[in-house]
Amino acid sequence: MLQQLEEEPERLQMDFVPNQITTDFEKALVKPLREQLFHGPRTLGDETEIIANEAMINYYRDHQSFYASIQNFVLHLHVHYANQYRLHGSLSNLGTFGQESLLGHFAKNRHGTHHFGELITNNYNVDFTIHNQPNSHSSSRTIEVDGLFDVHESSISGALHECHNALCSCDKIDQCISIYRRCRLKHMVYHSLLYRRRGSSVSYFVQYSKGHDDNLFGKIDLFFKCNNKNFALIHNHRLKRLFTDYFLSSNYHDILLKALNVYFYVLHHTSTLTDVVTVDNISNMCVVFTFNDSLVVTPLSSSYEHD
Repeated sequence: MLQQLEEEPERLQMDFVPNQITTDFEKALVKPLREQLFHGPRTLGDETEIIANEAMINYYRDHQSFYASIQNFVLHLHVHYANQYRLHGSLSNLGTFGQESLLGHFAKNRHGTHHFGELITNNYNVDFTIHNQPNSHSSSRTIEVDGLFDVHESSISGALHECHNALCSCDKIDQCISIYRRCRLKHMVYHSLLYRRRGSSVSYFVQYSKGHDDNLFGKIDLFFKCNNKNFALIHNHRLKRLFTDYFLSSNYHDILLKALNVYFYVLHHTSTLTDVVTVDNISNMCVVFTFNDSLVVTPLSSSYEHD
């Protein structure tokens, strides 16, 4: 028996871990999945709010099994989220929660203010209109321009020789190619592995696209400029399995399958392929953590909440 365990450690580990996860974690995962959908862009198109609402219904249906001694008193607010999302977009871009709390406070008829809700809402609209007027005042603030910066002085590697041969026909590679440690894209600074002052930040691990594949992941080895175009040399980590494969025995597998794989990806731990893409193909940084012999990554977007 002991010999059999030693011969099949990986299979036993993978059989055990999903079962342990699905006994506890699967239930708690439905709620943040709902929040992620409601607080983000239309990742799933027109189905986004429908699937988020379905996740919410499943969560509250089994609420008593999560929290035996806790009652939920905000369901009457949450049932409106799907409609709010459909009409106004991501809830992270609205003052939804703060305004609901304020209006709810006045609606309690404290000091004869029971009918002030419409007035407060109108004042909010006036305030937003005033503050959204274009500001024509000049500013001395330096405008940060997208592109490569932080030049790295080093010899041209063999990989860059191959890149140069594919991108340019000249024979002056030392003059044609320049290497950089960092790149700014849409006010976000990405680091390469050449940048040594990043601390514990994993700002070199990114989601990018190439050809028709928008969900590629890897570590940026370096940035370089060739023919006045900006490129990134990326060590690609291939997709290993679907994240929802860990929840095959879950009662919530069907609802998790509809959205969870958009936010979490299970990759091979080691890279076996190198890609060269223009920096415009880089879409997001990623949160990365190790799980067994795999990497689990989730794209991190600055356009919505990532709690």
